[in-house]
Amino acid sequence: MTQDEFNKAPKLDQILIEEAKKRQRAIADRIVAIIKSNAKKQNLKDKNVKEIKDGDTIFNEQSNPSHEKIISTDAYTVLCAAFPGTGKSWYIDKGEGSGYMPPGFATDSDSSKFDKDNFPQNYIEHIKNKISQGYARIFISSHKEVRDALVANGLEFTLVYPDISLKEEYLARYKDRGNSSLFIEMMEKNWEIFIEQCQDQKGCKHIILPSMIFISNVM
Repeated sequence: MTQDEFNKAPKLDQILIEEAKKRQRAIADRIVAIIKSNAKKQNLKDKNVKEIKDGDTIFNEQSNPSHEKIISTDAYTVLCAAFPGTGKSWYIDKGEGSGYMPPGFATDSDSSKFDKDNFPQNYIEHIKNKISQGYARIFISSHKEVRDALVANGLEFTLVYPDISLKEEYLARYKDRGNSSLFIEMMEKNWEIFIEQCQDQKGCKHIILPSMIFISNVM
């Protein structure tokens, strides 16, 4: 290759940018297709499904007999209750700038910022508001009181947590990311209890992460 041909050839950074744009366009096209598909489904009536007047909820007697209604997050939106250290902050902070996801695709709701006098109901209302804003991935607290409130309010969610055998790996993650010694000691003391509570959680989908696998690898 001559010097002139080399200068005219696409550079690596240009190729990577174009590939990132293609991925972003593909994701956006997929989102539009899902929204259109869901819109068509909304027009279909099923004898087992009762639509609530406010348009925000649907009740399926077969799939959810224990609750009066469920909040429909459809195929586009996923509420993800993520265990500490599973990678939700990286997903939010790094994902949008990488070309991996379009802007506004995901959001994180930090439960520690909410008034504890009206918790967790104020947090639940915040989550419902995020759903109405159209995010595809809404990362939320995995605390037991939040999980139980999600079930009580009929909010479909996915619970993501590590395999119980990964205690040392996660304690190392907490140390590496700069968590306080009090937090690390608390997680070390209660690891088995927290994970077993997640394993026993009803009313949600479970994703158990093996070693060195993060949220970005599974959703």
